[in-house]
Amino acid sequence: TAPVSTIMTSPALSVKLSDRLSEARHLICEHGLHHVPVTNADVLVGMLSSTDLIALGFGNDAARVGPIEAFLDRNHSVEKLMTAAPVTIGLEQPISKAASMLRTGKYHGLPVVNGDGKLVGVVTSTDLIGMMCDDAQ
Repeated sequence: TAPVSTIMTSPALSVKLSDRLSEARHLICEHGLHHVPVTNADVLVGMLSSTDLIALGFGNDAARVGPIEAFLDRNHSVEKLMTAAPVTIGLEQPISKAASMLRTGKYHGLPVVNGDGKLVGVVTSTDLIGMMCDDAQ
C-alpha cells in the first residue's frame, strides 16, 4: 500500500517542551485538536491530549481564560502532563500499518517521524476515513 506520508497532515501543529501549558491548551482549543505532539529541537518527545487537560478540569472550553491560564502555568507544565515516548510511525511505513495501529483504539493519532526521530506529520483515524471516502468516489 501507499506510505503514510501520502495521507498524513504535514506540517503537524505541535508545541515545544518549553511552551507554557496555557499555550498548548490554546492551540488545542483554537484548532479543535484531540492531541498535539510535543517536540524538543524538532525531535518528538511526547504527546499532549485534550483528555490530559480535561483530567485537570480545563479541557476544550476556550471561553475560560484569564485566571485559569495563570493557574495552569503556575502549577503544571507540558512536560509533566504529556505522555512521554509516544507510539510513532515512520514516514515510509504503509498506510495499512497505521490503520492496524489505530484500530487498537488506544489512540486516534500517530505522530509520523523520519529516520532521525524528527516530527514530520501526524496521521489520524480521520485521515484514514478521508482516504477511504476518496477511494470510494
